[in-house]
Amino acid sequence: MRRLILVSVFGAGDTSDKASGFGRLIYKTALSKFLKDKAAADQILQRSGLDWTIVYPVNLKAAPALPQGASTKNLSEVAKVPGLPTLPLDNAAAAILDVVTDPGTIGQRLLITTPTGFKLAA
Repeated sequence: MRRLILVSVFGAGDTSDKASGFGRLIYKTALSKFLKDKAAADQILQRSGLDWTIVYPVNLKAAPALPQGASTKNLSEVAKVPGLPTLPLDNAAAAILDVVTDPGTIGQRLLITTPTGFKLAA
């Protein structure tokens, strides 16, 4: 099996549509070139013919891990990411390892965020 996991970033491409107003402002101004490049990579991978998964972590920081861990949600299930959630690196790494070892995530685009860093679509 040929599989690739791409660590993108929340705010790239259409993921910014789910961001708060303040988040969208930052993504479309200060981070626009970086996020445009990330969105292009996401699109190329999806057309590659490989078994792929794209993960979109929120803002990451070097801090002690949250005891409750990260939440991983399929982007199609997420209505909104309120505010600017920030996730410790260790939580993000653990969530990515879970994705890598789960063949059920092939072909999915997944948000990795804090346990309260999302609102589900109705």
